[in-house]
Amino acid sequence: MRRIRWAAFSGVVLLLSAACTAAESPVPTTSVAPATSVASAAPSYAPASVVIGVDAFGGAVPVYAAQQQGFFADYGLTVRIDTYSVGLDTLNAALAGTADFGWAFDYGSLGAMSADQLRYVATLSRNQPGFHKLALAADVAGPMDLAGKRLGIVTGTQQHYVTLAYLDKLGIARDEVELVPFGAVLEIVAGLRTDQIDAAWVFGQGVEEAQKVEGVTIVADDGEVLTGGRGFLIATRKIVQEQPDVVERVLRALVDAEIWVAANDADFAVTAAFIADELKAPVEGVLANLASTEVTVSFDQSDLDTLERFAAFRTELTPDKPLDVDTYLALDSLRAVDPARVGIP
Repeated sequence: MRRIRWAAFSGVVLLLSAACTAAESPVPTTSVAPATSVASAAPSYAPASVVIGVDAFGGAVPVYAAQQQGFFADYGLTVRIDTYSVGLDTLNAALAGTADFGWAFDYGSLGAMSADQLRYVATLSRNQPGFHKLALAADVAGPMDLAGKRLGIVTGTQQHYVTLAYLDKLGIARDEVELVPFGAVLEIVAGLRTDQIDAAWVFGQGVEEAQKVEGVTIVADDGEVLTGGRGFLIATRKIVQEQPDVVERVLRALVDAEIWVAANDADFAVTAAFIADELKAPVEGVLANLASTEVTVSFDQSDLDTLERFAAFRTELTPDKPLDVDTYLALDSLRAVDPARVGIP
């Protein structure tokens, strides 16, 4: 696959609120590059219908491109794309039986695995750090002044991880702060505005909105504790076990979409317009949110390392719920599409 990156747009950019994720593995510098569509000699396929859940960030690029360009239909698939506010909600939909696939980032996705009903089937994005920004209220002098303060968190998401990891980096004990839970980043911004909290890591649209709050300053980004993130396509264990051919067909369509984007849409103008229309969001915001993102349909050692680091962290928080990442990998369908796209044994 070819690595695809987009430069951030200048001017006023409206970022979308999203599930926040990032990871501690570097973005790889090499990738495979199939030269032609995997549908070049596609047989006739029996019709099948699937539902794919995505979040409001727009990062599931191959999913959107496959729908836009008709690649799902090439494999006999009728696909409905359901949009949720955060990646965790896409996985909750899969657990509830209302979606067959979900797209979610690394740290948050692990929390849904403990039910043993979901499987990782591919990586769809690799991201550079810097998505989360630390916002301080006027009465907080700086990061070292966080002890004794109230910090807003979106429980179970990457923002939660960044909050704790940054405290560890500063040498501030976690029990020296009060963690105040919120459901979304804009609720955190409202908490800053109404003096419910003193500081928080904000992301997406929340960065711009936080800067509008009187006295709030942005003082750091998550690059101090992270080096990159991963977005995964996750399938239900049921569809992996009972309809592996459908999983393979979905992945073939996504590979065709990745190849198409690389060959025909390097600036991502067409697909970004499609995503923006689907999300009812400005095109500029979609493009800016995808800056420094690698689009892929693969799974390599860096992806596994990312998941294992976060699994270890989650196990530290909840030792009674250890996570064995290997249990949740289902890569046979991706290997069937193209063995070179799987970089682990």
